[in-house]
Amino acid sequence: DAPPMPMERASCTFAMMAWLCFAKGGLFLPLDRVRRDFASQGAPIASSTLTRWSTRGADLLLPIAGAVRMSLLADTHIRTDGTGLRVVTKRLKASPVKGSPRPGLTDEDGWLVNANPAYNGQILVFGNDEHAVFWFTEDKKGSHALDFLTLGEDPKTREPIRWSGTITADAISAHDCLFTDGERIEAGCNAHGFRKFRDEMDTAPLLASQAMGFIDGFYKAEAKAKERKLTGAALLAHRQANAGPIVAAFKQWLAEHIDDLLDTNPVRKAMVYYRNHWDALTRFLSDPDVELDNNWSERALRNIALLRNNSLYASGRVGAIRLCTLFTLIQTCRVLGVDAYAYLVWALERVVPHKNNRGLKPSDLTPAAYKALQQQGA
Repeated sequence: DAPPMPMERASCTFAMMAWLCFAKGGLFLPLDRVRRDFASQGAPIASSTLTRWSTRGADLLLPIAGAVRMSLLADTHIRTDGTGLRVVTKRLKASPVKGSPRPGLTDEDGWLVNANPAYNGQILVFGNDEHAVFWFTEDKKGSHALDFLTLGEDPKTREPIRWSGTITADAISAHDCLFTDGERIEAGCNAHGFRKFRDEMDTAPLLASQAMGFIDGFYKAEAKAKERKLTGAALLAHRQANAGPIVAAFKQWLAEHIDDLLDTNPVRKAMVYYRNHWDALTRFLSDPDVELDNNWSERALRNIALLRNNSLYASGRVGAIRLCTLFTLIQTCRVLGVDAYAYLVWALERVVPHKNNRGLKPSDLTPAAYKALQQQGA
């Protein structure tokens, strides 16, 4: 019987396709660099061919990334952050319109002329200790995060049905829309607040060092809890007993010293940041599943910085979505402790139409499903 094939009349194996996806989404290698490496080993393959194979792989994996997203949205706690991504727009064929087009609107071949051939998009990451989902948006409007959290539509009212739970996020205006309807609870990032004091320490050294001492106390108490591997009610009791008094002392200290500096002083602005977002920044005292900071999201987005250094641009909106598909599956493998390349080979072999794959759904092909099979020895 014919085995599963990556595409009709395929000239590459699933292992090759998986390697290209891993090189692009896991190692952040531009395909032209991969082409040169293959050529140096006596295997000249055109860049267009490598691109066709890798994009086919990302397209096949897209439904599985969607299943990872839905699995994440079944949880009650999510962390999120975002970073920029430069995207190159493609020329579009001009459609016929009444009247003469304005000069400069199209070139001599009838293609629309874009004065800004590239724009600044954004990649958002949403996740927890078992998922990492990357989501492309064409601008930095906060409403895009709500789009990610939308589960469907109420058939009667036509209103969107959105995920509800606790979100750990930086306190920026773009995130305000997440919490206006009261369906989601905000948890803040104490590492972000700590850096505000640290980076501006020269403007008020004594007050900044005192504030950093309080915040450092939160983290020392949390480190002891992690050493003891506390969870649930035991972790909450530990936090309230050990970090609680430090939090109360910090709040009193803020009230006493917030007016000691001019409004323009950066250390005072850091103090105002804590005062204005106090409930979110101390959410860890009432919810054991809330972390003290959002460092998980920041670490996940470091990969995007590597991509920007190596590739500079994503090729259009579709290209950016393909990148996010690969990031989602590879980073989810990493947080689960799964070999990402081996997983991609396994998933690609099973996602294509074939008699051996009948009945398999995208949710059966996620990194979590692969890990479960590995643990069972299958």
